[in-house]
Amino acid sequence: MASRTPGRPRSQTAHLAAVGAAIELITEDGHCALTMEGIARRAGVSKQTLYRWWSSPAKILLETLNEGAEQIAPLEETGDLEADLRRFAHRSVLGARGPVARLLTTLMAEAQRDPAFGEAFRAGFLAHRRSIMLSLLNRAADRGDISPDAGLDLAVEAFYGTLWYRLLSGSGPIDEHFADDLTRLTLTHLHRPGPLDAAHAHDERPLRGAQGPGSP
Repeated sequence: MASRTPGRPRSQTAHLAAVGAAIELITEDGHCALTMEGIARRAGVSKQTLYRWWSSPAKILLETLNEGAEQIAPLEETGDLEADLRRFAHRSVLGARGPVARLLTTLMAEAQRDPAFGEAFRAGFLAHRRSIMLSLLNRAADRGDISPDAGLDLAVEAFYGTLWYRLLSGSGPIDEHFADDLTRLTLTHLHRPGPLDAAHAHDERPLRGAQGPGSP
């Protein structure tokens, strides 16, 4: 989803170097230090080359995120809603750690600062991830596993809203236990208790990562 003007085709080598440089710099120094000049210097290409393909460092990062999203959490179905949802939750959560976490939080921050970029972020990456999960739930509804009136849109928003809150606030770990909690939370919303609920039936502790009284 990069902003590109017509012209010479990209050099794949230069393209990969620029993407790699952007990821390295954001991992090392954070998004405030990320500039086109710095990316060009690290990648060994000219700023003019970068500006032919992207209008800002955020656009480089957004293209990288869009290209890798399908590999992080693709739509895979077995016909078992709980198994499919749990697999999707684990891939979404575990795929949002390390350098990817820094990438995600940087792009969300840029989306608040730059309205035009925010629109591209929402219409591209965020909308696509939302549609993947919504498709999984819609197909489950078509099979009769859940009611189409169960609030599927809200379930998707609750899933991603919880994940983004954890990412942005650092309120708890991004791990397998959190993925299980998200799966259980979503199934509860959909009114379809399953084995994960049974396992936690007598567990009155808050969701993992909760900070107790006074936490946000």
